[in-house]
Amino acid sequence: DRLGLERAVLNLGLNARDAMPSGGAIQMRIDVVDLGQTPGLAAELNLHSRSYVRVTVADTGAGMSREVQGKAFEPFFTTKDVNEGSGLGLAMVHGFARQSGGAVRLDSSPGAGTTVEMYFPQVYGEVEQEDAVRTVSTSGGSEHVLLVEDDPGVRKVLSKQLRRLGYRFTICADGEEGLAALERNGDFDVLLTDVVMPGTLQGPQLATTVRDRVPGIGVVFMTGYSREFLSSDSFDGDHHHLAKPFRLEELDQALRRALDR
Repeated sequence: DRLGLERAVLNLGLNARDAMPSGGAIQMRIDVVDLGQTPGLAAELNLHSRSYVRVTVADTGAGMSREVQGKAFEPFFTTKDVNEGSGLGLAMVHGFARQSGGAVRLDSSPGAGTTVEMYFPQVYGEVEQEDAVRTVSTSGGSEHVLLVEDDPGVRKVLSKQLRRLGYRFTICADGEEGLAALERNGDFDVLLTDVVMPGTLQGPQLATTVRDRVPGIGVVFMTGYSREFLSSDSFDGDHHHLAKPFRLEELDQALRRALDR
């Protein structure tokens, strides 16, 4: 899953950056390890004694205490402020590695930086070559999008993407702002919302309220959650989702599926 690996490495890179507010160094490397030669590590990771590709992301940042390390891969756990992180990054990395037949190992100490290793089963075979230039196929639309996202940087990127696709859109920073926009102008065709946001109104609750007021509106969640969680009882009604980070064509496809259902 090339896109899953890209997201995992990106999440680790962002965490490393945030752990070094005064600067530092991030090192990424890849190698092959034979866990048959290191039975102790194989047992620690609960992996078979075979060869694995190891992808490592290390930083020289603040590091983590033993207590924090014990919770680092739990969903929603974060050491960041409420407006700075959802606590889903490391949980997503852990879930992706496990779903791929591998594991994640964390090594950190306060003041000495953090190293995260992802292990994936080594596979032998032909490598498919991609064209050097990737053609982006989009259809776009002219419908009205209610965009709810608390991160200013993400809002800026999404505004450019929606404008490029031709959609009309109204931007809100949290669920409360989203409902206020709905009160002022109820002609929205689709809700594009983050799942975890500051305030008391999270993405799923916002979607339920919006559906009550605008029956038939499409809903697209933006999140780092797994597909299994998005199919759980926490989310009412039909919905589509985008795993962050996503490309322009993925946004386009998700919106069209929600609008043309």
